[in-house]
Amino acid sequence: MKAGPETVRFLQYGIRVIRNGLQPDQGGQQPETQKPIEGPPILKAKVEKTINDMKNGKAAGPDQIPIELLQALGNWGIDQLTKLLNRIYDTGNIPKDMLISTFIRKNSRKNRELQNVKTTEQSAS
Repeated sequence: MKAGPETVRFLQYGIRVIRNGLQPDQGGQQPETQKPIEGPPILKAKVEKTINDMKNGKAAGPDQIPIELLQALGNWGIDQLTKLLNRIYDTGNIPKDMLISTFIRKNSRKNRELQNVKTTEQSAS
């Protein structure tokens, strides 16, 4: 599989975030901070299971990273992703790119009244 420029940029960004102690590019702004969550760390096995349980061949989300790319990164990618997720979990510092969500309106074919409209969320994370 050939990685596009967005994917390569995302991976470079992720590696830089991991190496620099979660100091993402913020354009001079402070990173979004939330209260750290108390609890056990995110386990590598859970990250691996989540990635492997995702269906192949689906459209990428707003981050333009297909699941096949995450799967192709193998053990190294799962290690790096687990470290990143645990750092976010421990510090409460969430990179701005991960706070972007897109809501997609889904109408029921039978009932198109506004109160019956469902939404689905795609996060850029």
